[in-house]
Amino acid sequence: SVEEVAEINLTNENWTSTIARPGFGAERQGEITLYDLIKSAVRHRPDMILVGEIRGEEAYVLFQALATGHGGLCTTHADDVETTLKRLTQPPMNIPPSILPLMNCMIIVKRVKTPTFVDDPTRKFAVRKFVRVAEIKDADTIHEAFRWNPSMDSFQNDLEKSYLISRIARDLDIPIKMIYEELEKRKQILLSMVENGIRDFRRVSVILSF
Repeated sequence: SVEEVAEINLTNENWTSTIARPGFGAERQGEITLYDLIKSAVRHRPDMILVGEIRGEEAYVLFQALATGHGGLCTTHADDVETTLKRLTQPPMNIPPSILPLMNCMIIVKRVKTPTFVDDPTRKFAVRKFVRVAEIKDADTIHEAFRWNPSMDSFQNDLEKSYLISRIARDLDIPIKMIYEELEKRKQILLSMVENGIRDFRRVSVILSF
């Protein structure tokens, strides 16, 4: 993981945490940036590079790592999918539109609050929720796989048109039906954890590792 402030805490034995640090003096001697850390991370041949937040030139290095076959996850600040794509392709990140599909999936998280006119005491609070899950096919083609419905507090999905599911099935040479069956199994595991109040990340990690 690559961060400016240590926030990520994983249970994986082979997880390596790297933290940026500011330089000293007018010449900023000893400075280690996110850009430096991502370049260093690629040399370790990681399965996955986690970046706390991208907002500058480190974004380009991360996308280059994705282009060489490394997995990657990161966060950034933007209002929606379309705004995020614009931020990525403009200074200071400057991601070429041709490699944007390397970021094949985007999740939008927002702090949502129930309107005062909704008469439901169980929903009178502000929470952070996934409100959209979008697939990025190319710079101009976005498929919304999931969208949160605030009135029902539920998700609407459009997985039948998912190009990622089709690609996974093609790459693994298996029927799409098997992908849907696997998704249903994972859904039931998550529902079981919710019903049993399993929220501690250590217990969640153990369950999902099987």
